[in-house]
Amino acid sequence: MPCKQIGFSIHSFQMDYIWILLYLTAVGAISFMGGNRKVGRETLFFVSFFLTPITGLIVMLMSPEIEKKKGIRYYKCRQCGFAFDKKFEFCPVCHKNEKGELDTNLKKAEEPLPEIK
Repeated sequence: MPCKQIGFSIHSFQMDYIWILLYLTAVGAISFMGGNRKVGRETLFFVSFFLTPITGLIVMLMSPEIEKKKGIRYYKCRQCGFAFDKKFEFCPVCHKNEKGELDTNLKKAEEPLPEIK
């Protein structure tokens, strides 16, 4: 009595791994290429993974590129953490300098601000 062949062979089992690896490589490549797009890497990863890499590619190509300004230096306040592109002696948000001293030249408002209801 001959043995019945099982529904899969080692060859087809290895081919499944190759297709899964190719699929994940395509998903990773599309999400990496979309890093400079408005839609973002994470969104492209999930769209490509759960729908198809072709759908992710279409979404990536439809999304506009982010314009990065080069040569701009950003400064960060050590007191409040606010980031701005011009260097100030005192932070424009918390009005403190790098040492934590409060700006003494601040003008007080003559009238109190109206309450928001």
